[in-house]
Amino acid sequence: MLDHAGLEYEAVAERYSMLQERFHALDGYALDAQVGGVLTGLGFSKEDWTRQTDEFSGGWQMRIALASCCWPSLTCYCSTAYQPPGPGNSQLARRLSQELSIRYILISHDRYFLDVTIDRTVEI
Repeated sequence: MLDHAGLEYEAVAERYSMLQERFHALDGYALDAQVGGVLTGLGFSKEDWTRQTDEFSGGWQMRIALASCCWPSLTCYCSTAYQPPGPGNSQLARRLSQELSIRYILISHDRYFLDVTIDRTVEI
């Protein structure tokens, strides 16, 4: 317990205020939604969000690693081999090719989808 009239209390209150302002400026209140968007984009269901990493296969663990290096200005999308090509992928391809102002990482086994959506390929 700190004395409300003391200098130590004033220093702690000032530090708290500065950190609170920084958290707000960095959009910290939207962090859960941003993380959820990245995980959803990589193909994780909401139920997966609470699972331990070692419960996933190697491929899914690679997606977890990819999610951990993402930042809010980078969007991740995953079109897995388990999702057959179809209207969902076509709509996503159209959206990605039209929104040229966004940066994104795209994971897909659908060659046509990749061809119409990206302009650079990086193999990891």
